[in-house]
Amino acid sequence: MIRTPFWSALALSLVFAACGDDGVESPDSSLPDGGPPVVDAGGDGGGDGGGGTAPAIASLDPSSVAIASSLMIDGSGFVDVESVTIGDVAQVYAVDGSMIVIDAVAEETPTGDQDVEVTTSAGAVAESVTVLTRLAVSGAASLDATTVSVTFNRALDAATVEADDFVIDGLDVTDATVDDDRVELTTAAQVAGTSYSITVGEVADAFGNALTGDDEAVFPGFEPTLPQITDVSPTTGVVGHTGLTITGVNLAGASVTVGGIDQDVDSTSATEIVTDPLGSAIPTGTQDVVVTTSGGTSGAFAIDVLGPFAIVMAEATSATEVVLTTNRAVDPTSVDPARFSIPALTVTGASSSGSTITLTTAAQTPAASYSAGADSGLVDMNGAPVTSSAASFMGFVPPLPEDFVVVRVGDGISGLDAATAAAVFLERRLLTDASVADTTALPTAAAGANVPFALPGTGFSNRFLGTLSRSPDRQSVAILGYQLAPGVALADGARVVAVIDAAGTVDTSTTIGTRFATTVPRGAATDGTNVWVVGGFGGVHHTTVGSTAEPTLIVAAPSSGRAIGIYEGELLYSSSDGTSGALLSQVGTGMPTTASTTTPIYTSDTPSPAGFAAFDLDAAEPGIDLVYQADKSSGLLRFRKSGGTWALEATFTPALLDVACFADGADVTCVASSDSDIYRLEDVGHTTAGGALTSIATAAANTEFRGIALTPGAP
Repeated sequence: MIRTPFWSALALSLVFAACGDDGVESPDSSLPDGGPPVVDAGGDGGGDGGGGTAPAIASLDPSSVAIASSLMIDGSGFVDVESVTIGDVAQVYAVDGSMIVIDAVAEETPTGDQDVEVTTSAGAVAESVTVLTRLAVSGAASLDATTVSVTFNRALDAATVEADDFVIDGLDVTDATVDDDRVELTTAAQVAGTSYSITVGEVADAFGNALTGDDEAVFPGFEPTLPQITDVSPTTGVVGHTGLTITGVNLAGASVTVGGIDQDVDSTSATEIVTDPLGSAIPTGTQDVVVTTSGGTSGAFAIDVLGPFAIVMAEATSATEVVLTTNRAVDPTSVDPARFSIPALTVTGASSSGSTITLTTAAQTPAASYSAGADSGLVDMNGAPVTSSAASFMGFVPPLPEDFVVVRVGDGISGLDAATAAAVFLERRLLTDASVADTTALPTAAAGANVPFALPGTGFSNRFLGTLSRSPDRQSVAILGYQLAPGVALADGARVVAVIDAAGTVDTSTTIGTRFATTVPRGAATDGTNVWVVGGFGGVHHTTVGSTAEPTLIVAAPSSGRAIGIYEGELLYSSSDGTSGALLSQVGTGMPTTASTTTPIYTSDTPSPAGFAAFDLDAAEPGIDLVYQADKSSGLLRFRKSGGTWALEATFTPALLDVACFADGADVTCVASSDSDIYRLEDVGHTTAGGALTSIATAAANTEFRGIALTPGAP
C-alpha cells in the first residue's frame, strides 16, 4: 500500500459515475478534450500526521491524582504537542523529552475516572486516570487531655507523616501515629475548653498527592463533658439523599448544624449521631458539621455537600446516538437502557464514562424536538438518584460536506491522447470555491502488493472510464482502471481497482483477472471489504479488496455497465447496451456476492448515461425516489418517483461524466464533472427547473477530469 496525504474534510453521500459502452462510440465534438485537475478529499497524511510519530502514553504518575497536584505523563512521540486535557479540561503543561509534566491539575477538572488526552500534530492518545479532590484536613478533636485526633478526607501515606508536620498554637506535639485517614497526636496538657488551632504541613495521601486543600482545624481543649467529633461519614453528601453518621464522644442528646443550618437528627448516643438526609436549605460546597450539647459545642468537621444529581444536557451526536451530560459522575452499574426514555424513540443501548452517558436510539428525525429522561434507578457515585431527569435536544442534523474528490488524468506536463495510458491523480477541492486542498497520486509502478494504475488520456469513450464511488460507510472511494504505467500504449490485459481510504491509504492490490481484459473497465464500488466492478459488455462482477483471483459474475445483463454504487443498502448500476432499455438497475437485494437478478429502476432513451446519485427523501415512496443521472450527451438528468412511477422531470446542461450530491435540508447540492469542467447545482427544494449548470473549476492544460465523489471519512 502507498500512504499519501489525502482526505481531511466532511462528506455525506456517495456518488457513482459510468463510462461508455464498448469503447467504440463516435466522438462527441461538442465536448473539449482538455480537462482541469481534480480534487478529492483528504487528511494530512494517513495516520502519521504528515510524517510525525503518533504519541503514546506509557504510564501516568500517580495513577490517582488530586486537583492542584502534579501529574507526570511518560511516553513517546511528544513532539509538537498541541494540547493536554484531563476530562476534556485543558491543562497547563511542560514537555521534557519523553515526559509531559502538569504541575497542578486544573481546578475545573472533573473528579472520578477521566481520560488524559495528549494531542500532537501527528495524532492523539488517551489514558485513564482517577481524579481526586484536594487532600484536606476534615477536622480535629481532643480525645483526652494529651491526645488530639486529626482526620483527613482520605487515607495518608504513613511514611510522609511526622510529629513536626503538626503545629498547635500553645501546645507542643511530641508524637504522631497514623491510622488510615486519621492521625493521633500526643500533646502537652491541654487547658480545658481552650480553643486551639492546628496547622498541618507536608503530608501526602496514599497516591503521593500533597496536602493542597484546607490545612487547618480548630478544636477545644479536652474536658470530660464537651462534645467532640472524631469522624463524619460519608465526607461527601447529597442534599435530600445522604444521612450522616457522626462519631465522637459526649454526643448524647446533641443537635447538629451543617453549613450553619439546623439538621434533623434521627438518633443520638454518647458516641454516635445519625442524621436524616441533608436538608435542601444547606448550601453546597465545603461545609462545617458542628454538634452542640448541654456540655458545649464541638469543633467543626468539614464535609462536601452536593446538590441534587441531575441530567443537565442532552445532544444528538448521530442519527442513532444521544449523549447525556450529568452534573457529576454517574455510577456505571446503574446505567441500563431500560432506565431511559425518549418519547417517539426506542433506547436500545446505554453506557457511561464519568458524567457522560451515551444512548443508542432508533433513527431520529432531523431537527425534531425530543426530551430524554431517566428513572430514579440512575444514581451517582454517592448512590443519589437522579432527580432532575429530563433534558431536551434536537434530532441529529448531519453536518454538510466541505469538500469533494475528483479524478484528474494527466500530470499537466505530458500531452494526452486516446491511445496512451496517463497518470491519475485524486484532488480534494473545497465546495466553497473549488480550490485544490491537496492531491494524491495513484501509483505509476509496482510497489509491494500495489500495481500501477492508469487511465486513457482523451477520447469520447475513454472519458466514460474513471468514475468514482464512495463506500456506504463513507470511509473509502473506489475506481477501476488499467494496470499500466503512464506513457504505455493502451492494450488488452489486466485491469485494477484502486481503493483509497479516509486516512489517504492508496491500495491498488486488487486485480480482476480476465474480466474486461478485451474491453473497457469503467466503474467500481466497495463496502470496504467487497468490490463490485462493471465495464464494457460484461455485466457486474464481485471480488474482494486485495484479491487477484478471477471475480464472480453476479449478473450478466444489462451487459454494458457505466457506473456502480451503493445507496440505501442496495447495489445499483447504470448501463446502456442498446438491448435492455434499463438506464439504472438494482442488483439482487442488499449487496450480493453471488449470482443474482436485476430489477430495472427506470428506463430512458438518453444515449450516454454515466454516474449517478440516489436518495430516499419522500417518506410516502418506498425506497429510492430521487436520482441525479449524469449523461455524456444530455447533461444532468433529475428523475423522480411519484406514486410508484419514475419520470424524467428536469435536465441541466452541459453534458457530464459523473455527479456527487448531498441533501441540505429541503435542498440538494450537486457537484458534477465533465472532462473539462467541474459544475455546481443548488437544487432548491430539489424541484428547480432545468437549465445551465455553473462552472466552478476548469481543467489545466494537459489534464482532464473524470469521476467525482464526496470526501471519504466525513459525515
